[in-house]
Amino acid sequence: MQLQAVIVPPSGAIDGALQMALDIFSPEPVPEEPKRGLVGRLRKPVPAKVVPELVWVPTPPEALFVRVAKFGNVTLTDTRSLAEAIQRSAANWPSPLLHVASVTVGDTAPFAVVAQLEGDLGGLFGIFTHVLDLGKQQDFFLDRRSFRNEIRLGSVEVPEGAEVPEELPGAVIPLVGPQWRADHLTLFRLVGVGAAIAYEEIAAIALGQPVEDVRDS
Repeated sequence: MQLQAVIVPPSGAIDGALQMALDIFSPEPVPEEPKRGLVGRLRKPVPAKVVPELVWVPTPPEALFVRVAKFGNVTLTDTRSLAEAIQRSAANWPSPLLHVASVTVGDTAPFAVVAQLEGDLGGLFGIFTHVLDLGKQQDFFLDRRSFRNEIRLGSVEVPEGAEVPEELPGAVIPLVGPQWRADHLTLFRLVGVGAAIAYEEIAAIALGQPVEDVRDS
């Protein structure tokens, strides 16, 4: 099975980012002005202008997550062993406080649209390093470059004949979202193929004390 370790934000934590992406990157097609005069009225109607549109991540809501690690193809036995190892250690990991700070667009096609996170990014990266170390102990070798402090929302699809607005590539739109605590690490396996892909939860493992409590102890 294809196994991933992720952090799923609580309900409502990224609603503002989703709405912003929808408002900005899914504009209604703009029809051209009709021609005046007799000749203009006799011509065929001018079709609406073709514009780029946002394509959401084609998966259920739980697929909107912070990806901590990808383990590749993993047997059920190895998955259980990894989950048990994380379960034994995660109670000592802090649960960082996070929030969405901006919605950004990639520089090149397919123009990935992501919610960038801010807050205790050190604590978030700490979770990744803990998972990385446990993975090595279980004979998994993970790529440090796979970690990102972001949540993938979708991508911008540019239909044939559409022009890419100059302001689209590399756009950064500030947004101060509500704070939320990363208090669980979830193990998912990918099920299905292509657009029909889904995520099946294997384990939801509680993280330890809030960061500020750990620092005060």
